[in-house]
Amino acid sequence: MSSPSAPPSLSLGGARALLSPKQVALAAGVSESTIKRLVDDGSLKAERTAGGHRRIRLHDALRWVRSRGGGALDPAALAAAVPGLGGAAGIDLCDRTAVLDRYAEALEAGDAAVTTGLAVALFVAGAELPVLLEEPVRGRYAALRARCDHPSRECVVLHRALANSVAAAGRLQELIRDGAEPSADAPSLALADVGYEVDSLPVHLAATVAAAAGYEVTNLGASVPAEVLGGTADRVRPDLLWVSAGGARRADSQAVAEALAAAARACEATGGTLLVHGDALPPDAPGERVNSLPALARRLSG
Repeated sequence: MSSPSAPPSLSLGGARALLSPKQVALAAGVSESTIKRLVDDGSLKAERTAGGHRRIRLHDALRWVRSRGGGALDPAALAAAVPGLGGAAGIDLCDRTAVLDRYAEALEAGDAAVTTGLAVALFVAGAELPVLLEEPVRGRYAALRARCDHPSRECVVLHRALANSVAAAGRLQELIRDGAEPSADAPSLALADVGYEVDSLPVHLAATVAAAAGYEVTNLGASVPAEVLGGTADRVRPDLLWVSAGGARRADSQAVAEALAAAARACEATGGTLLVHGDALPPDAPGERVNSLPALARRLSG
């Protein structure tokens, strides 16, 4: 007897991000015939293989299931088809405490398969992107950051945790965009962190939120000096400029103030709007304060 063939692999951001109607049906809890009917009547976007078989991008399956109102896909049903989801195997996604504890353990241990797997699984299971980026991704990193005060531990643990957190956000961004570029008339957002490097995670998470909202994103990354921030804002002329200043205990307050002043001048000159975030902001910081990723998502959609 021949063994059953393995399900097709799925690249979260590439052209091969395809699922069969049966896989989508199992994940959505409906019949395969229902999925085929939805594809045929245009309700669910799909492609055809050379042999005429229906194939559905995970991106489109998620869009369809969420359009039903609070719908979700079962990550366990897609674990064999979606790279990364296996990292969430055996974890009850409905048990918030278990999810946060497992994510925190994996983050400290440097287990990128679990941190990325949990982030993707939560999104597939219906979590709103800004909410899951706020917690567990940002929240568990912040908790780890608070416990890592020794310089050697900071270097080994925090930089690895930062890289893995950024990777999880990047995988989610790939999943959401699925290779598509922003429209030609999309609004633009430039982002920069001007605080302490290991506290720069929010700028990377904010870039993912902005990409999901359809923005053209320019992410300048961490430790951006005033002259680079101001010059880039003048050149790119974004509609919104989001500046984060994290790491109040170690950030260079003068450098933060200079960068914020440069950002404010650039926005005034270009007609852009300055949004600011972070615990290293001075009390008189210019700009509109946006204190969380869900708040940023609301601001971008408004």
